[in-house]
Formats: sequence, C-alpha cells, structure tokens
Amino acid sequence: MSEVWMDYGTMPDANGPPTPLDTYSWWSAVEMYDRRYTFVAAGPRSRDDWLHDVASVMRRETADPRAWRTVDPDEGEEETEDDPAYPFVVPPVD
Repeated sequence: MSEVWMDYGTMPDANGPPTPLDTYSWWSAVEMYDRRYTFVAAGPRSRDDWLHDVASVMRRETADPRAWRTVDPDEGEEETEDDPAYPFVVPPVD
C-alpha cells in the first residue's frame, strides 16, 4: 500500500477516545468486509442534498477524492456494464 497517510478528523468512540479517521483506519474498517458480499465506497459531498451524492457512488460515477480503498465485488462484471448501479435500486437523481 503506497498511499499518503492523511488525517481527516476523528470518529466518536463510545468506549474511549475518538478514533482517528485516516487512510489506515478506513483500510482496517473496510478489511473486515473482504470475505462478504459487500459494497464499500465513498465519494465527495458535492450537493446540499446528499441523496444525489449517494446515488452517484452507487452508480459508480464518482470516486473518493482521497483514493481510499473500496470493495466492489461486481467491478468488471457484465451486469455493471448494462446497469452501473447493479445490484442497487438507486433513487432518481431529479
């Protein structure tokens, strides 16, 4: 892994001090989903209505500007060529 480690604040933790939110903590959190059918991705917040941003991530139209790790078991599959949102039912964008 040759990423630049950047600090993006902290996440609350009920059991102790806040957990730093950085590339490493994101990588560790995503790693626990490797062996399950899970879609994990994040993208930029570009609009006031975050629903549009979520739909954009679900349609695989955007990527995390920090280049943090994603898990997409359907990446490159034929179904995603026909329907980029597969297997999700994405809300309309308008």
